[in-house]
This record gives sequence, structure tokens and C-alpha cells, in this order.
Amino acid sequence: SPSSYKFVCENNILPLPCIRTIRRYFGLVKSSCGFDKEFFEALRKRLDNQPIQQRHGILMLDEISLRESASVCSQTLTYKGLIDFGNEAKGRTTLSDKANHGLVLMLQMFADSFRQPVAVDPDKNLVKWNHIQILYETDCKHPAALRVCPKLSNAHINLANTNKMRVRLATQVIY
Repeated sequence: SPSSYKFVCENNILPLPCIRTIRRYFGLVKSSCGFDKEFFEALRKRLDNQPIQQRHGILMLDEISLRESASVCSQTLTYKGLIDFGNEAKGRTTLSDKANHGLVLMLQMFADSFRQPVAVDPDKNLVKWNHIQILYETDCKHPAALRVCPKLSNAHINLANTNKMRVRLATQVIY
């Protein structure tokens, strides 16, 4: 959080750069929503040099909470803070479509410490429990060895009263 960052800087706990310096660096990075073709090309080049065992990874999903706000980027004259799905939905958002959540897709390799966000999609809606149920029902149609979420079971989806507060079940759904 900004207050924690200021606390660490003011008390000389860590030698951190000034907030203005960080804002300048972020201003140099061109970031957009959706998938970046240049990233996938760079990833392909990186994986071509890796042994087969280090090419396997997992695509993780995470949801973050965002502060609802809309602003204008003076460099590109575009709005920031609105729902944005990249090039897939250009021109379909209005000023009332302020994003309050973001879905982050992250790639993590199994046999390497490489970890990279692949896409960030700001949205108004949370991932609904119904999406997890549909995933489970679709996944159950595959043989056990080919399931995408093999640890997900009926006990995770149809919770009994005693299972609703089990942290173990919740973390298995998330991971």
C-alpha cells in the first residue's frame, strides 16, 4: 500500500526509489489490456532454448480488487479505468463502465522460477461460483487422467454445512 511504502522509505528500512521515479518508470511502459502478441513471441523464443522438461507450466487465474475511477491519458487521449478486453471489444464501453475488479492470468513454469503475468482484464463483475460449477461439470466428462482440475471433487462444489468453513476445500478450489 502507499502508506506502507512511505513508512519504509521514511524510516530507512529499505533503500527504495522515490514515488515520482516509480511513476516515471511506469509512464515509460506501454501496457494495455488483453493479450500481447509480442509477449507470446518472446515466450516462444525463450522456451525454444529450454529443455523439454522446463517447458511445462501452469496458467493461473487470480482476481484483484480495483478502485473505481476513470481518467484520461494525456499521451494517447484514451480513457483509463474502464472495462477493457483489449482489441476484442473496442468501442463498446462507456464512461459508466468503470472497472472494479481485474482478472489476472499468470504463467508459472514448473521446473523454473520463471513467472510472468500474461494478461490483465479489468471488469465490473466478480468470477461467479457458477463458473466454478460449470468448470467442474465439464471437467468430469473427461477421463480421470485428462482432467484439468483433478483435485476438484463433488465435495468442493456441493458443500454440506460442515464443509462450508473448511479452509482446505477453499484452497483446493483456488489452486
